[in-house]
Amino acid sequence: MKKFKVIYSLMLLLTLAFSSCSKDDDASSDTTTLTSADLTAKIPSSLQTKSPETSDEINYMIAMMAIREGFTNSRPASRTTSKTTGDTTWVYEGYTITYTGNTSATQYLYSYTVKQNNVIFYTINGWENIDGSAGHWVLNLSTNVTSGVAMNIDFDWVKNSSNDYNLDMLITSGLESYNLIANIYNNGSGDLKGYEGTDLIFKSNWNSNGNGQYIDYYTTPPTTTNF
Repeated sequence: MKKFKVIYSLMLLLTLAFSSCSKDDDASSDTTTLTSADLTAKIPSSLQTKSPETSDEINYMIAMMAIREGFTNSRPASRTTSKTTGDTTWVYEGYTITYTGNTSATQYLYSYTVKQNNVIFYTINGWENIDGSAGHWVLNLSTNVTSGVAMNIDFDWVKNSSNDYNLDMLITSGLESYNLIANIYNNGSGDLKGYEGTDLIFKSNWNSNGNGQYIDYYTTPPTTTNF
């Protein structure tokens, strides 16, 4: 599990770094109906102290779910737009980001290519419903930086009419996989499960007060912690 945490922690740090740039308010199809604040507001603040393991995992998922937020907020006024392709490109801390996007009647369609020293680092391709009801993206980490091993993150999310969210993040590295599945309910409660391959390795649930239960399946027998 630590191996996979390193992978998506790296991607998270990069996108957060991009979001520290000044935001350009020019409207375009590079728009998102979702921000990380929308979801973190549904997580009890006490969860961090009561179950750090649960809090860390769910906050990783929220940040990755809203991965476009970092890019959207990082577009500087100095960006360039191709008159031929419509692609928009900007540079931050040695990274060159190229964005391509379109808007259909119901969806935002987008892709990002991130390069370092003119070598592709990773790409993201996805869509988001304009009404904010669902989204999907796939991040492919270039084999240039993974010693030839294919690595990617596949993320799906859905919001129902009660403003409850289901998040599903699958990380694959070669033949290995790590899957996080979470439900974040509008009333402040939620649950989270983690898998390595098809093996359940932990699960957690909490109520609106931040109280709940965490079960670690790495141990024999499984270790249950009430919090």
